[in-house]
Amino acid sequence: MQALAHLEGKGEEVVEEMEALNAEITDDTRLLPRDFKLVTTDLVSAGQYEPAAWVMDLGVKRYPGDPTMKEVADKVVLAVESAGDEGALSALDGMGYLGGGD
Repeated sequence: MQALAHLEGKGEEVVEEMEALNAEITDDTRLLPRDFKLVTTDLVSAGQYEPAAWVMDLGVKRYPGDPTMKEVADKVVLAVESAGDEGALSALDGMGYLGGGD
């Protein structure tokens, strides 16, 4: 998924794959906060801000209160605000990450 995160137009596919993996978690196969961080960071570095927001949100919901996910969420919000990406800003607002809604 990290490789896909760097390909233009593949952000939605990355989100779908992360959602599928997240839904199939068992004791033997699980996504850790660092996994969400890696994929989210790659999406942000590729300028795919809206998919990054969705993957970050999956991680925050999977690991509420985790300091790694809090760090990732803060960085995504800053990156999206800096980029001014309207779609990602709208997504973050709807998720409650903007305007003190979290």
